Amino acid sequence: MKILFDKGSSQVQVDIETDGKRLSVLFEAIKKEGWTYAIGPDRISKEALHGVDCLAILTRHQATQPGTTNPFPSDWDFAYTKEELYAIEHFVGKEGGGLVLISNHGPFAAGDVDWTVYDKVLAAKFDVTIKPDAFQGPGGVLKMSGKDLNPDQKCVLDGVKSIVPHNSCGVSTKDAADFVAHVPSDATPPPHGENYAVRRGKVIVAGNSGIAGSPGTNYPAAGMIDEGDNKQFLLDCFRCTAKREK
Repeated sequence: MKILFDKGSSQVQVDIETDGKRLSVLFEAIKKEGWTYAIGPDRISKEALHGVDCLAILTRHQATQPGTTNPFPSDWDFAYTKEELYAIEHFVGKEGGGLVLISNHGPFAAGDVDWTVYDKVLAAKFDVTIKPDAFQGPGGVLKMSGKDLNPDQKCVLDGVKSIVPHNSCGVSTKDAADFVAHVPSDATPPPHGENYAVRRGKVIVAGNSGIAGSPGTNYPAAGMIDEGDNKQFLLDCFRCTAKREK
């Protein structure tokens, strides 16, 4: 299996800025599975997706770790272009490719950054709604386990007993059966049925890409890949949506 990582993703930008530190644990785990990965070009295209089994987007948004240089020009527009949206829709709908889109939280207060602003446009193309919520749990993390996880989503949750991000936007679809993980009831503000993650066929959308960050890295927030079963959840997402994997 080959996974293409969107270069415009915040986590990928920081990985480039830090000479491969931010996503080192995730990339090593992918190699241990016998899979391959690549970081895509500046813009996603049909050509870039040729031979790819799964496209991974880890929050489309500008992110520059202090003291480093962003890989994009200062005036770069991180919004998905019409051409990118078409290429991704074609890849998933016509070629059977997988999409793992993991966004991030909305504003905690007026004037704060809305990390969902671009991802919600792409998610809507697959009938998934991303709301710019900013759910956070006790102690500054959300922990989803037990009844928060959907037992019918066996493929996505194989070996996963808990998912532990810092926080999350809200993710939903019209079909309640699409839920993979609910935002837990002890979150602030109190959730009203919002999800952390959903799956619609070949598409998985989740609420905080910091779960892909390596331990010891701290921008945009502390890396959470070794918390709970975050690493296994990510691998399951790739496996369950990819062309060549079941």
